[in-house]
Amino acid sequence: VIGDFMSGSVGDNTARASGVIASAGGGGKLLQVVQYVKTATSGSTTSTSMTDITDFKLAITPAAEGSKILIDYRISIGSSYGGQVHTQITRDIAGGGFSTLTDFIGDSRGSRTRVTAGTGGLSTATSFPIGQQCLDSPSYSSGDEITYQWQWYTESGSTMYLNRNSANADNYYNDTPISTITLM
Repeated sequence: VIGDFMSGSVGDNTARASGVIASAGGGGKLLQVVQYVKTATSGSTTSTSMTDITDFKLAITPAAEGSKILIDYRISIGSSYGGQVHTQITRDIAGGGFSTLTDFIGDSRGSRTRVTAGTGGLSTATSFPIGQQCLDSPSYSSGDEITYQWQWYTESGSTMYLNRNSANADNYYNDTPISTITLM
């Protein structure tokens, strides 16, 4: 809430009395951060159904049971023919098999595709970053590795590319971006 701020340094009596010190030792700690940065331009698909983005996944082993995991990702995608791009996140816990994170796809509405993130038609001369932040509350046991894998697909007749546009010509106006995953 704006305007609800405590003042005082941690070492003084005001901070102790106001609960700053007590709350600093309570829950809500950030225990671990892992990140994957994909710089390679490898990866493309013409699939019209969800398929894994090659080499675009990341694992984390939570330091405490019951932890939530904040997922932050940005995928730089180019598409031929002004195609549309659709993405979703899947999750595997301790090798049990990947399943779609249905809490992080849109509601069912007619014949529309339910996805985590997507784009409209893309220019063949640009790559476009898409992404989301999602707070996942997986059910797992202590020591379980949790792996997140991204999937994508495109409309019929288009090809999607990771970290490049579809033209991919060696000109100063064509870019070579990165894609990232951060799990906290």
